[in-house]
Amino acid sequence: MRELLGDKDNRRLQVIEAIYLNPGMSIEQIADKLTLTSMQVQIDIGFLNKPLTPLEIEVTKDKKCFLHIPQHLSSKVIYQVFLEHNLNFKLLEAILYKEYEHYEELANELFISQATLKRTISFVNGCFKPHGISIKSRPVRIEGNEANIRAFYLFYLQERYPDDQYPFEERIQIFSKDLVNLFIEKFPSDMFNYASKTRMKRYVAVSLLRETKHHEFEHEAIPKDLEDLVEDEINRYVNKEKFEYIFKMPLTPQLYQGLFLQYINYRHAFSIRDYRERISLVSENHEIFEGIKQTVEAISQQFDITLSNKDSLLIRLYNVMSIGAHLTITPYVIYPNRKIFLLFSQSLKATILDTSKALFNQYIPMVAGQNEAYFYEFLYLLVTHWPNFYQKITNQVSPCHVGLFFNSDVEHMYYTKANLEFIFGKKINVTIIESDSLEELSEKSNRVDLLIINFILPELIKLEVPYVSVVDGLGENENRQILHLIDTIYYDNMYNK
Repeated sequence: MRELLGDKDNRRLQVIEAIYLNPGMSIEQIADKLTLTSMQVQIDIGFLNKPLTPLEIEVTKDKKCFLHIPQHLSSKVIYQVFLEHNLNFKLLEAILYKEYEHYEELANELFISQATLKRTISFVNGCFKPHGISIKSRPVRIEGNEANIRAFYLFYLQERYPDDQYPFEERIQIFSKDLVNLFIEKFPSDMFNYASKTRMKRYVAVSLLRETKHHEFEHEAIPKDLEDLVEDEINRYVNKEKFEYIFKMPLTPQLYQGLFLQYINYRHAFSIRDYRERISLVSENHEIFEGIKQTVEAISQQFDITLSNKDSLLIRLYNVMSIGAHLTITPYVIYPNRKIFLLFSQSLKATILDTSKALFNQYIPMVAGQNEAYFYEFLYLLVTHWPNFYQKITNQVSPCHVGLFFNSDVEHMYYTKANLEFIFGKKINVTIIESDSLEELSEKSNRVDLLIINFILPELIKLEVPYVSVVDGLGENENRQILHLIDTIYYDNMYNK
């Protein structure tokens, strides 16, 4: 959905991403990469520095660019800033919370003219047309494919605001949390972790907000056992009367199902047993599950990766892919989707990633054809929930080669070697450099990525590799320098080789 940013903000976002992903990239290189002029890149950087504060784009005297992110923040701030300031997204957020009777009222709210508002609505409608969504007038509201609308706002809010800081009115926040806690009581305590509960609360809050504005979902029939579960949930909800009084609408089974539509349906499986006894009876569901199973088994076989806890992995993949088979809205609004997931170096992209994508397209065409972005969600789930798959990737990344050369206290050098290997594990490969003179050190150190010495390097000795001097041992400053250099070199090996 990046197209919603418009050309100018899309270009500026690409500039900041190029700097973030390629520290030290020059203005001229950025311009060549993005087919821009150097002047345009400099103008965009100058414009971005103020709204991105406290993030800072540094341009050195030789025109190299670096993005400085405070330790307590992350790159997600970049995307929050773009969503906060972009007019198209400000419009979409405004009409989520309120439906405006006249253009004038909404234009005043956004501090723009009615002519600008009409152009903005026309542009947004063009972006949303493939998804069956449009902004209507009198009142100004968003209508169409309700599943896509709710999914869009779910993903948008996740990127726009830090966790748990969504600007819903208090009654929406209180009752969405209340209902989620009620819903998960009947499930094992380890089934919903903090992240999944937060995501569920956000979805229920969006759904409740939509329902209060009478944007009801076309409910599908559900089996008798789920109907009974819904009835039971409503009957034992102690705040039912309070809910109905505050929202001025009855808490019916249809409303309850609408609030938990991603879970109470013919697709979502609460367990592998639930899948086998209920969900698999629907041929489309069975087809998706079997496609996922064939894909995972083929990846396991082709790359010789052990597949353990198979049922758990498959049901997790199935629940996400079954959503992708019915939505055209991608699970990312402007945040980079998993396709730039940085565990994949260039060599891995040519093997594991490309092969996995070909298998995904072959065995799960009903998802691949509907929503390509879900392949990257599939890949991300393999990385995060299949330990041996992750291990296969990391084992193919070249370690940072660290050389040690101490001119005294050799025992301490071997202690330093053992200490580094303990701290960094497979990220490094430590070797002792044998050299008869400091003059030879320049040549011999070229075989490593990082050199650690225990003396002050004479000015006449020039090294081409980064080095850290640990004259007084491995203190806090030395450890910090070594950590930074090893991480930089290791991840550079991971991404670029």
